Amino acid sequence: MRGIKNYTPKEWLLLSPPIWYFKALRNKFISRRFTATRPEELQLFLQKHAHLKGKNIAVVVAFNSPWIIRNLLPAMKRFLRDAEVIVFDNSNKTELREEIETTCKAENISYFSLPSNPEKHPCRSHGISLNWIYNNVLKPLEPNIFACIDHDLIPFREVRLADLLGNQMVYGLQKTSPWFWFLWAGYCMFSFSELKNKKVDFNNDRPSLLDTGGQNSHSIYRYLDTSTMRFACTTTCTLRHPDGIQTMDAEILDNAWFHLGGVGQTCGRKDYFSDRAKFYADLFNEVQQGKNLIDFIDIEVQQQQGKSIP
Repeated sequence: MRGIKNYTPKEWLLLSPPIWYFKALRNKFISRRFTATRPEELQLFLQKHAHLKGKNIAVVVAFNSPWIIRNLLPAMKRFLRDAEVIVFDNSNKTELREEIETTCKAENISYFSLPSNPEKHPCRSHGISLNWIYNNVLKPLEPNIFACIDHDLIPFREVRLADLLGNQMVYGLQKTSPWFWFLWAGYCMFSFSELKNKKVDFNNDRPSLLDTGGQNSHSIYRYLDTSTMRFACTTTCTLRHPDGIQTMDAEILDNAWFHLGGVGQTCGRKDYFSDRAKFYADLFNEVQQGKNLIDFIDIEVQQQQGKSIP
């Protein structure tokens, strides 16, 4: 949380600091209890993946979108050159978990069904999922580099985690608040050996205006010298429909990753993604037929560093 002196008089009148303090305690309790949940199949999963010690792992948290996993996995297999992908399923519908698992098996990609998530808020749900993965899978496997890749972030050019991270402890898309900075949980990577003795918490920090992954600001990011670091860049591109007429703005990360954005977000009964669903369905149908995703992307329209389209 932000320091006491950073709250306004109005926020004190509304008792915001003590309210947020007790909410933070509640969130930490929920996260710790969830992280302590260990399904029976976990031990066998760790045994089967023991060969990944010292290797690179790309973690994908799936959520209620089998169709995007069907399009993501072939691209990851083709373009992510130095890491093994593991899909961890945080979907809240059994039938969708089954569909995602079937897709992973068909693509020969490792799959693990996460315990039922107690959080309803998407940021906290994602955050404690990553906490569970870090403590129950990554710590035992001890990878060289691990990356957290959003399920709607699709590579279209060759990428290597080792090249992106370089000699840094962390790398990813930087976001900031008036008090702190953090790496977007959908695109961040870490040197495990430099991280394993630090407190890792992928929860958000709402009072500090930090999204999923923001709690790491207090134990990791705030001690790093950003003047000597590289961060991911974003590019606003024009995405062309296969009909050659329709277009749509989209986000590209590091000139290699296409970010759909908002795939799993809903507000009431309106799906934020529904207005783009047909466009993307037509586009990826062409990709599945053998076209290259990059052929539909006009890159380098506008470049921004450290910002992300919601």
